[in-house]
Amino acid sequence: MTTAPQSPAPVGRHELLTRLERALHTRGRALLTGPAGVGKTEVALAEATRAEARGETVLWLATLPSDREIPGAAAAALVARS
Repeated sequence: MTTAPQSPAPVGRHELLTRLERALHTRGRALLTGPAGVGKTEVALAEATRAEARGETVLWLATLPSDREIPGAAAAALVARS
């Protein structure tokens, strides 16, 4: 089993991490959106690290070149229905 890369809590993101944790517990999933460079990956890594520390299972998925061919709207629809 591969563990999450160590990521400290992003500065000024405590409220966002709390909301993300709550969404994951109540809905089982969450989607982070925003323009490039705003810290989506940093927040996701920090929450994954926190989840593993709580003993929760974290799945790390790697993208494949063919994944980039799925239009964003179709991918969002798949996430919403799963």
